[in-house]
This record gives sequence, C-alpha cells and structure tokens, in this order.
Amino acid sequence: SVEFRWYSNWKNPASHQLKTLCGDLAAIPNGFTRSLSSTWKKIMFVKNIDYNELAEWLEGDTPPILIDVRTPREMAQASIANGKPMPLNTLPLRFDEIPKDKTVVFYCRTGARSAQACMYMTNQGYDNVYNLYGGIVNWAQNGLPTAPMILEEA
Repeated sequence: SVEFRWYSNWKNPASHQLKTLCGDLAAIPNGFTRSLSSTWKKIMFVKNIDYNELAEWLEGDTPPILIDVRTPREMAQASIANGKPMPLNTLPLRFDEIPKDKTVVFYCRTGARSAQACMYMTNQGYDNVYNLYGGIVNWAQNGLPTAPMILEEA
C-alpha cells in the first residue's frame, strides 16, 4: 500500500510544479518528490490553453489543428467546429497523421484524456501540442459554440 502525507514543502523546482498542479497543501505519496519518474515530469509540463485562448487562435490567420480525442458517441453529442476525430485509443496508430510543424490542440470532455494525448505526442517528439484546459465542458459552459460532429461510416 502507498502511504500519503500532507505536503507543503515547495522549495525545489519539481515541488513547485506539484504545487501548480495540487495547490498549497496536498496529500502526496511518501518519497514521491524524490523519485519523480520521467512520465510524471512530462505530465507536469503539458501546455494548457483555456477556452478564450483557443477561441482567439481559431479565429486567427493560422488556426491550430484541433483534435477531439473523445469517443465517437461523445463526438456525436457535441463538438467544437473543425475538430478532427481521433479517439485517444487510436492515437498511437494515427499520430503520424499529425504534422510536427503545426500547432495542435487536443481536447476531450474535461481535459484529462487530451492531457494524456499531449504527453504521448511529446514523447513522440512533438513540441507544439496543447491541451484545452477544462475540455469541451468548460468551452460550452462559457457560451462558446458546439455542434454534433458528423462522423463518416467506416
């Protein structure tokens, strides 16, 4: 079993990143900050953008590639215009469809799966990938438009 302790020592750089994720006081596994895995370090460095930034980027001269990593059923309920469907479980098979020289924004329902997509893409050598913080839920709650995605039959 993993033992947790309340942690509030945010002096070293890795700890500062944990503070950013966890807040001022958090329950963290004992020894965790001494043995941060490379995977966890990548989790901490996912680049997030919020709904306002994404809306501005989409209206700009060079909009990002927008990729929806939710399930087809979720996509059919509501999506952000011009999003490309690529369910998270297909990303390892299809990541080469995404150009490395373009800005890419991944989104999902709340931002968890899209953060995983960003981590995966970073591991594949992509630098310009972003996670929509709060996902489509946050996007829609702030009055931005959604529409069902029409998916082609396979």
